[in-house]
Amino acid sequence: MTKIFVISLHRCATQSTGLFIRNAGFSEFHGHTMMDGIDYQSKIVGSEADPNRIAEILKPILDAFDVFGDVPIPAIYQQLDAAYPDAKFIAVHRNPFDWVRSVREHCGSRPLEPYERAQYWRYLDDEPTTLDSVTDTALVAMYLRHYQEILRYFEDRGNFLLVDLDDVDIGQKLASFLKVAPAKFPHYDYKKDPGFGKHRFHVLGIPYAVSTSEYNLCAFTQKVVRLCAMLKMRGHHVIHYGHEDSRVVCDEHVTVTTNADLARAYGDHDWRTQGFPPYKTDDHAFNAFYQNTIRAVADRKQQHDFLLCSFGWGHKPVADQHGDMIVCEPGIGYAGGHFAPFKVFESYAILHAYYGLAKIAEAANDMWYDVVIPNYFDLSDFEYCDQKDDYFLFLGRIIPGKGVNIVAQVVDAIGGRLVVAGPGSIEHLGEYSSRLTVEHVGVADMAMRKKLMSKAKAMLLPSLFAEPFCGVHVESMLSGTPVITTDWGAFTEYNIHGVTGYRCRTFEQFVWAAKNIGTIRPAVCRDWAAANFSMDRVAEMYDEYWYGVKSVFTRGGWYAANPERKELNWLTKYWPGVNAFAAASSKVPR
Repeated sequence: MTKIFVISLHRCATQSTGLFIRNAGFSEFHGHTMMDGIDYQSKIVGSEADPNRIAEILKPILDAFDVFGDVPIPAIYQQLDAAYPDAKFIAVHRNPFDWVRSVREHCGSRPLEPYERAQYWRYLDDEPTTLDSVTDTALVAMYLRHYQEILRYFEDRGNFLLVDLDDVDIGQKLASFLKVAPAKFPHYDYKKDPGFGKHRFHVLGIPYAVSTSEYNLCAFTQKVVRLCAMLKMRGHHVIHYGHEDSRVVCDEHVTVTTNADLARAYGDHDWRTQGFPPYKTDDHAFNAFYQNTIRAVADRKQQHDFLLCSFGWGHKPVADQHGDMIVCEPGIGYAGGHFAPFKVFESYAILHAYYGLAKIAEAANDMWYDVVIPNYFDLSDFEYCDQKDDYFLFLGRIIPGKGVNIVAQVVDAIGGRLVVAGPGSIEHLGEYSSRLTVEHVGVADMAMRKKLMSKAKAMLLPSLFAEPFCGVHVESMLSGTPVITTDWGAFTEYNIHGVTGYRCRTFEQFVWAAKNIGTIRPAVCRDWAAANFSMDRVAEMYDEYWYGVKSVFTRGGWYAANPERKELNWLTKYWPGVNAFAAASSKVPR
């Protein structure tokens, strides 16, 4: 994918620009400080005035992501242009006097960070370590010089766009330059967020797994990977504890398990082809994880730090030893093992199942800080396509509870073609028809998943139980592919009947839905999912939650006032336009 570099000086809407680009489906790395536990900002110390050396040091990060903004990118645009000749460059201009006021407020009298020094030292010969000694006149001159130089450098080049922050058409111009759908420029100001405040998070990996995006058959592992990235995206401090081969965006990675630990626990099990191993919470991998993590957290925790336990009972031994931390279970989608005082459920279906009928009878649910926040996704992991191939898709574990038998019967009834992706055997599916065409591709890696979901006519997911979330159905929508599901669990909240797919109760309904799936518009599926399940959107919900939980310890709790609040949008759903519902209704055969 083409690289995109935002070369505006910092405090020139770099976060807003990054948010716009991420919402368009690109993978942005804002800040580029840490990756895989390596502090790249510290590695440039001593080379702040050497743009060639900075670009060389940052190469692993630059190769790993698509979009970059903020310091030190504005200081190395020439090196980036040489290294990535097909790249696009964007600069946002604002009033230079407003910029000076903004950087004064942002930097104050503190020492400049190494990345900031790279930007300022490019233009200020005395190489200041703070802005205290730099006059407003010198800052304005530096600002004007930067934009004059990039205009000269990119003159008559088609890979550069300069836009003004006050231009009402800035979103349209960016969209046209990037060749994406038009969208409103977000004008994001993190200081106006109701959940504003940088927190410290200790994120526990999954003891049997490797925290990497390639470990895609384990939903728990993917939550850990995306959780770290999302928290860092919002400016929080993130410490990850996991396997030595983990690849997560964080401030510090702490190795607590090794390949030797996994081999001792699971033998020659290959997660790339077999999925996650048959684990036990008292096996060697878990015991090593507990012992090392308990000690490592103790060495790093500070007052009012969050301990994030996304694996229920599988993380409880660590939490039990650190009761002085703010312990939270984010993304609960499992049937048992809930223990933390602060819980985040992935749907109201699983929250209500957790509390059950007994709590209704008692009429006393203590759930003020047990909230619902959906799972979240990196939009760049999915490929939108509205031109579909002639096959239906089932993607997941091949077990009776996922309804794969129903999938086979429905596709057979309409004489269709079925592709199955996931661990398990499909031999029994032949029992339903000798004419059924089924292709089993095994465990799909990231590239295969992306292609399969983008080209399928529909994703069939007739789960026999109340799904707590079922991330595959949202991933399908992000690919522009409608879904056909059962009518219970999280599907009732997230699969909009007749708009993003159909929810069914009988075999006849499933058959009708499969025959008429062409009435569902791929663009509406994508828009709904991107607006409500992107990392950017869900990060806003989590920041509101962190703010409320932290208030219990620092601001007086449930009754704490918040006179700075400007909105209460954290639970807002961004529905498809009225036209989407009308179009869906008009396309149904009469």
